[in-house]
Formats: sequence, structure tokens, C-alpha cells
Amino acid sequence: NYFYETNGVALSYHSDVRSTVENNYFKHNDWTSANMIRYGGGMATIFSDSVNDVIKRNTLVDNGNGFDYRDLVMDPDNMDFRPVKKSLADKNKVGPYERSARFYWIPGRQEEKTSSPVPPNGSTNVVAGRRRHVMWLTAYKSKNHQVYFGTDEKKVESATTSSSEYIGEVKGEGNVKQIPAKSKVKPGNTYYWRVDAKIGSTVIKGDVWEFSTI
Repeated sequence: NYFYETNGVALSYHSDVRSTVENNYFKHNDWTSANMIRYGGGMATIFSDSVNDVIKRNTLVDNGNGFDYRDLVMDPDNMDFRPVKKSLADKNKVGPYERSARFYWIPGRQEEKTSSPVPPNGSTNVVAGRRRHVMWLTAYKSKNHQVYFGTDEKKVESATTSSSEYIGEVKGEGNVKQIPAKSKVKPGNTYYWRVDAKIGSTVIKGDVWEFSTI
């Protein structure tokens, strides 16, 4: 994944353009006082004024302070780049995403139904302890979405708003839904979810997506 932040504007490119990106990194022009995250070659590290001179290459761990980039963002292996609460990324407002935002920017063309789920469909290494929300690319012309979640694929596929798998509606242009306590994500399980789009009185049923946790 490629992030470029300059002059207060942040852009993000997901895996569909990864092949065109040779050097992936966070970069902020004229940024001298705050910490900066650099991400490249599948690895990442923390840069700050105090360690710039001792870091010679981009690695998973900052040799000076022992930071792993997975300690900074929620689940980067599964497209969730929101900062971890109270991490350096959160404290210094690093990166294009806010920790508690109701909207999560996902690139791509809007389809007739919801698409581009986060975590991605079929993921097998989702971090259970950090999976409190699901996100998606909203359907074209839809501002309200109904979300279903559970551990039984067939029940999620056939669920209605009166089913126990229904976890609520996201109104407006939001695309982030909190997973309720009754459906708390635990390690070693497979979860199924679906997001239907509403346009007026019409409901466009979404695909059933799945992810497995570690």
C-alpha cells in the first residue's frame, strides 16, 4: 500500500495499484518536528529527529526504540490503517486516517452494491483483538446501509432486519460499523458479514464476505 501526505492532503492507494508503486512510503514535505512513518518494500519504521541519523534503511523495527509498525496502525495487513489508540501515530496525528472516524476512505469506483470490504474478503490473518469495526465502499447513490454479521454463512446470507445477525444501519455517508458486544470477534474463528445498500425504499442486497481471525 502506498501513502503520500503533503501540504495537509493525504492520498492512499490500495492493492489494486500496488504493482505500479515501487517505493511505498509516508512522506510529509517540510516535516521536521513531528514523527514520520516511512513504509517501503513491505516494511516500515518510525522516523523522528532523534533517530533519523541512526536509521540507515527501512526495517520493521526501529533499532533505536524498538517500534514495530503493527504497533502503530490497527491491522495494516488487512487494509486497516487507522492509528492504534495512544500510539505514536495517534498522538502525533500521523497518516491519512483518524482513529475514531465514522468514514473510512476506500479508493475505487462505487458499484451498484457495496464492495471493497475491510477486512478484505477471504482474509485469514485478521487480528481479533483489534477488529471492533467493519468498513466497506458504499454503493453508488446509496447513503444508508444495513449491516449483518455472524458466524453462520447461510444465516448471514438469508438474514433480514428482524434476524439476530442484523447489527444495525449506518446512515448518511458513513461506512464504518461497530461490531456489537454480542458478536465480539475472538481468535480462531471465521466470521461472515453482509452490507445491503438502501436507495429510497429499494434495498440492494450485498455479497456475503468472510474473514478468519488470529
